[in-house]
This record gives sequence, C-alpha cells and structure tokens, in this order.
Amino acid sequence: MRRGHAADAHLITGAPPNPNDEFDYRRKRYLITMSIRIVCLILAAVTYKIIWLFPIFVVGAMALPWIAVVLANDRLPRHGSRFTRYTGTPARELTVVGSRADATRSDGTTNPDQPDAAGIPTDRGDDA
Repeated sequence: MRRGHAADAHLITGAPPNPNDEFDYRRKRYLITMSIRIVCLILAAVTYKIIWLFPIFVVGAMALPWIAVVLANDRLPRHGSRFTRYTGTPARELTVVGSRADATRSDGTTNPDQPDAAGIPTDRGDDA
C-alpha cells in the first residue's frame, strides 16, 4: 500500500463473504426447508382422518415452498456492520450559551436581563 492511498484500503471485517460459501449456505437452507415440507406431506397423508391435525400439515406443506424460496434468496447477515468506524471529523462543535461573560457590560456591571450561571436573573427588581 502506497502513501496517500489509505482511503483505498479495506478492512477485513467489511469484506463480503465468499460467494461460493454464501451459495452453499443458501442451498443448505433451501434443502432443509424442503425436507421439512416432505415430512409435512407424509404426515398429512398419514393423519388425513384426524380432522384438527390434517389441515396443519397441509398448510405447512403449502407454505414451506414459498418460505424456502424467500430464505434461499436472502443474503447472509453482515457481521462487520455492527461497529462504528472513526472518521476523524467531529460530529458537531460544542458552544457555551449564556455565560457570565455575555452578561457583563462594558462598564463592569452585569446585564439584568441575562441570567447567571444557575439560570437566575442577576437583577431581581429589588431597587424599584
């Protein structure tokens, strides 16, 4: 890596997974889901006389192909995205609002309209 090209460097945690490994994972997930569907079809055929159990297996056998396709088309979770990387720039600059320096006039007296550090106005109107 040459100097000046640090922005081109990639972190290993941000690299995508190997496409072959990802395909194998998706194929395995699809086969498991479709195997469960075959079991549901067999159980539906065995329990066709049990009124309350038969529909459960039939619905499972009908829904599992759709679920298998959705899961097979889903990508692997990204493991490296849970960390926040330091970018070198501050999010915002903090400023002091309502300080005692703002409440002091040029003649050295305090401004009665400005509150002090505790938020209490400096002139309480006792001289009226």
